[in-house]
Amino acid sequence: MDIGIGIAEDQRARIFEEFYQVGEGARDGEQGLGLGLAIVQGSAALLGGQVEVESVVGKGSCSSISVPRTEPIGPVPQAAVLTSPAERSRLVLVVDDDPAIRDAMRHLLEAWGHVVLTAASLDEAVERAHQQPGIDLLLTDYRLPDAATGIGTVDAVRAALRREIEAAIITGDTSPATLRGIQARDLRLLHKPLDEKLLRELVIGRPPHPG
Repeated sequence: MDIGIGIAEDQRARIFEEFYQVGEGARDGEQGLGLGLAIVQGSAALLGGQVEVESVVGKGSCSSISVPRTEPIGPVPQAAVLTSPAERSRLVLVVDDDPAIRDAMRHLLEAWGHVVLTAASLDEAVERAHQQPGIDLLLTDYRLPDAATGIGTVDAVRAALRREIEAAIITGDTSPATLRGIQARDLRLLHKPLDEKLLRELVIGRPPHPG
């Protein structure tokens, strides 16, 4: 909740855009970059939730987040502290053309103690692979700019590293052709919205549950 200038009805959809600020003409860099709500919305979307905003112009705004209830998976380790050898810190490359999703994934994985690189396209992913040859795991969206796919990105990153690494495709696409293509390459598949438990098991290298 804040007691700022409030948000007019016709601007409420825009406040979730990257770098958008209400009354931005009168603001400066010390008051933020307009990324906070975009990152929050991306984080909520990853978990199947949503962000709601109530506001009165001249009085302030109140934001709330709701996410689906899930079964508890035990205590989460503190940031950068992993509790067992099975949860060793890994170098993870996240590829997605949505900056809010990239930031949300980075924040979540870093909170679990991992080191995260991000890229917005296949070409950027290859560049990251050349820069950081120690990448352990690749998490990539299926549909990427310039008609690239997650499958192509996996192939390109592995070629750049000159070795096989673990990789998973993240997608909201449920078309049979897409799913068959991913399964034919024996790649892990995570559906949007992400199941946090399945993502955590993937990142620490635990095999998926049967069925």
